[in-house]
Amino acid sequence: MLTRHCGAIGYPLAQQGGYHFDEGTRTRMTTGSDEQAAGQQEQARTRSALREIVQTLLTAVIIFVLIRSVVLTYRVEGTSMVPALHPGQLLLVGRHAYLHVDINGILDALPFVERDGERIVYPFGMPSRGDIVIVDAHDVSGKPYVKRVVGLPGDRVAIHDGAVYVNGERLDEPYIHGIATTRPGRYLRAGNEQVIPDGYVFVMGDNRSNSRDSRDFGPVPISAIKGQVWLSLWPPGTL
Repeated sequence: MLTRHCGAIGYPLAQQGGYHFDEGTRTRMTTGSDEQAAGQQEQARTRSALREIVQTLLTAVIIFVLIRSVVLTYRVEGTSMVPALHPGQLLLVGRHAYLHVDINGILDALPFVERDGERIVYPFGMPSRGDIVIVDAHDVSGKPYVKRVVGLPGDRVAIHDGAVYVNGERLDEPYIHGIATTRPGRYLRAGNEQVIPDGYVFVMGDNRSNSRDSRDFGPVPISAIKGQVWLSLWPPGTL
């Protein structure tokens, strides 16, 4: 009968049948454990980096969408607004400058409430004479125009003696630098007077001899104004 002794004096453990891990085995186990931990840390860093990239991209997209919902950019084509604007000029346009709310549309959703005429509210104000705007005239060009507002709803607009007259008074237009307004149009002919309907504005280009505007296609609905020009992005400057 054999008896196993562990740790007897004078005999190596291996000879005594005991269990022993030499330094090489211990080193291999430690190295393998460290490599596994390092791999897990690297995977965690990779996942964290990817998460940050995705979050950054999503944030950028959200910011872009929010900005585009408030402003847009427009590059000037043609010379109809010279000298105020020039071809190639990049403009920043406020999309909701003339935001309007139809109160009747809200009242229609309420029971037992009757309409009482037109109720259009402009939280940020209506267009003013002299405003530079981007308008969609829905004409054959199919492109938006950049023009200046010269007539408001209810105004009487006429052209004679080389100038624009609104409600019988000559319109002060320093932005055209004294250039005469002589070219008539299909809608507004020289010497005639036109009344601007409610909800419409009369727009013209500053370069009166080379501008397709309300003289040709008539007043445009305020709802067709895509925005008010705020400033010039390039070259930088205010208008």
